[in-house]
Amino acid sequence: MHPASSLIKIYMEESNLTHGSLFSGIEGFGLGAAFAGIKTLWSCEYEDYQTSIIKKNFGEEHEINRDIRTYSKPPFVDIISGGFPCQDISVAGKGVGIIGERSGLWSEMYRIVREVRPKYVIIENSPALVISGFEQVLCDLSKIGYDAEWQCISNYAFGYPHKRERLYLLPTPTKSDYKATYANVEALTRYLNSGHQIRVSDILVQKGFLKSQRIALLEMMMGFPIAHTELEVSAMR
Repeated sequence: MHPASSLIKIYMEESNLTHGSLFSGIEGFGLGAAFAGIKTLWSCEYEDYQTSIIKKNFGEEHEINRDIRTYSKPPFVDIISGGFPCQDISVAGKGVGIIGERSGLWSEMYRIVREVRPKYVIIENSPALVISGFEQVLCDLSKIGYDAEWQCISNYAFGYPHKRERLYLLPTPTKSDYKATYANVEALTRYLNSGHQIRVSDILVQKGFLKSQRIALLEMMMGFPIAHTELEVSAMR
């Protein structure tokens, strides 16, 4: 069994909360959920390679929808996470904002949140969203009875050796009967703060750390376990 998938199965049985992710990538939010004992029921990812990584770590039977534009009424989950495309928002992009072709996919994420009505939503994007469509996101959420808190967080704050700031929003329903128990709040806090803490010095002293050096270092810097992005275990040897 692959080491990353083993970790996911070990941690998945600790909470009653469930999670679904949009714009899943290699399922970083799903990995954080697993570390917090939260089971990811479904993912949505367009790219082939990223989908292969999800299947490797979560199993071939894991539900993956390939196009958010055609994904409709997914099963209920307590938490929906997603980092909709930031290319039109980021300072490194075209700067057209949330109305752009790619960042405009926020409207699809909003639609799914409206359909599912989760207890919690976690949204990740470029800090530039604050001046490039933030009011649209907040207004859309308000229309369906969600309030939101947000904060700009740097990877450096979690001990990783680089500074990459991202904006995180945590919308929750304001017009519902949801009552978060202490256990649920604690689990969600662990989910948001989870990360596989590995120091650079720990990586460099590993035996056989040659071919996989660049991949492993990048995984470590982004907070993923070593070999999370490898499709074959042998590739790390």
